[in-house]
Amino acid sequence: YGYSSDRGSGIAIRSKWEGKMRKIKIMTAVVALSAMAVAGGVEARELRLSTIAPDNHNWTKTAVRVSQELAAHPELDLQLSVFGGGKLGGEPETLQQVELGLIDMGLFTVATLAGRAPSMNGWFTPYLFKDVSQAGAARDLPAAQEMLGELQGSGVVGLGYTMAGMRHIVSRGAPVTSAAEIAGKKVRITPFDAAKTWWEAIGAVPTPVPTSSLYQSVQTGVVDLVEIDLDLMTALSIQEVAKGLTLTGHMAFPGGITISQRVYDELTPEQQRGLRAAVDKAVAEGVAAQVAAEVTNLERVSKEIEVAHMDAESAGFAEGAAAFEAKFGAIPLVAAFQEQVKAAQ
Repeated sequence: YGYSSDRGSGIAIRSKWEGKMRKIKIMTAVVALSAMAVAGGVEARELRLSTIAPDNHNWTKTAVRVSQELAAHPELDLQLSVFGGGKLGGEPETLQQVELGLIDMGLFTVATLAGRAPSMNGWFTPYLFKDVSQAGAARDLPAAQEMLGELQGSGVVGLGYTMAGMRHIVSRGAPVTSAAEIAGKKVRITPFDAAKTWWEAIGAVPTPVPTSSLYQSVQTGVVDLVEIDLDLMTALSIQEVAKGLTLTGHMAFPGGITISQRVYDELTPEQQRGLRAAVDKAVAEGVAAQVAAEVTNLERVSKEIEVAHMDAESAGFAEGAAAFEAKFGAIPLVAAFQEQVKAAQ
């Protein structure tokens, strides 16, 4: 190793040997770092998911569960960051960005997704479901899965449904007890066709208000009534500025977990299967959590606001149901969904 009776040539040999050893060490370090990156997930694909639901809403919690499931499987090399509360924008613009692949994933109201797949309006068939448990069970029906498949024409892959609570009516004043008391009132809705059709047929004035402005809109009288689920109601503390809650349960209100078609196509088959498995598990847990939350949320708001009940028979909503069927009932997949739900019940 560099020994020579000639001191000069010995130095040269030693220098040449040390240079080779440095190269070997560098190459070894590079290989080791590469192995660490693969094993440790340093090169994992980072996905971003957007939702307008507040951070303490069940939808956002479900999205976080998906992130946790992916983290539990580092071999997939997938990471998910969840942005709740509309931090990346409102639903129309973020859906467009998901379609373009600028945002990877979105958890959207099915109301918004129905703009891409009209058959999804079937979820809003009045009084189709008795409670969240029934609505949650319907997500696996063939017609419900076919609805998700229709989204691919717009550049979005539907991965699954999650649930919010059943829709009820919150009032700035005393709880409403009949459809007659709703006529002429401004009711805050999520702006989609089925809700607009329903409320206009009843005689109300549908008034779109962003979720971020809902508390102030009730407080200042911009709207008289709010169509809402108990989870969003408690998440936004609407009971602080309203006086009445009428439990109608007139519609379910699911959300759809989606991924950009462009992004999905870039994933390996193993990553695609792993992502779908993570969504399936998170959604099952989320639906179970929502069923339990319906009870605890009602217990909470009952202590803070006057509560009344109005069932399908006494509500006087026949005009709304007829208007819905006239507009959406003829869509084959809507009719199939309604039939499958009733058969399952």
